[in-house]
Amino acid sequence: MTKTEFILELRKNLAVLKDEEIEDIVEEYEQHIDMKVQSGLTEEEAIEDFGSIRELCREILEAYHVKSDYDQGKARPVIDLHRFCSEGKKAEAFVENGARMAGGRLKKMINRLRKGLDQLAENVKSKMLSVSAAMKREKIKAEKEEKTSAEKRGVIGRFFSWMVRWIKAFVRWGIRLAFWCIRMIWNGFWICTAFFIGVLGLLALFFVGMLAVFLAQGYPVAGITIGVLGVFLCCGSVTGACLCLIKRKKPAMDRRRGESDYEQNP
Repeated sequence: MTKTEFILELRKNLAVLKDEEIEDIVEEYEQHIDMKVQSGLTEEEAIEDFGSIRELCREILEAYHVKSDYDQGKARPVIDLHRFCSEGKKAEAFVENGARMAGGRLKKMINRLRKGLDQLAENVKSKMLSVSAAMKREKIKAEKEEKTSAEKRGVIGRFFSWMVRWIKAFVRWGIRLAFWCIRMIWNGFWICTAFFIGVLGLLALFFVGMLAVFLAQGYPVAGITIGVLGVFLCCGSVTGACLCLIKRKKPAMDRRRGESDYEQNP
């Protein structure tokens, strides 16, 4: 048995004592082992001089007026800090590399999708503005023709021209309402998707916290913890992507400026 194993076994068997008392006892026996090693013995030989570790712990507990036959199953687990730190560093490196790769691929995919959506939006915008400009030109032309014909037709002609104007206005507002409904459906779908995936990410974060507690207590759940952490990162990335796909309405000044440009340069 090496010095490290002896100290771990000693801490485990004396876990019923206070932390300060355990540290004093461990420090004392470490000094004894170091002195014997300096005198020419090996760590194994120095530890064998102490005899059975259970007998040694029983004597120590009796000296502190503690029953030697206490329930070992209720002893506090002893965590190997060196192993815990090494496993943590490996897990951190693995998660960092995975997150970097996933983030790079997701960023490329989002950029491509954004470019495609921007191109589609520009095409739709140009077509809508051209149609709007053409409709305005036709409206101006029709108004002039209606004014001329109204002067000829009199009261009946004016009534029919008034009806035509209202029908055209109704059609125009119907088209705008249709585009508004499409945009609302699009945004509602991505908002609901982002909310659902965000809730899944929060649940994954909650399980990461629980698994971290189990991992700190010595349970072999490092793989599950890394997997759940990956799920949390993926949920966060997908939520951000969904929020980026929401189509925001441009200010009215920009729309009027674009329509005026198309009217001047049809």
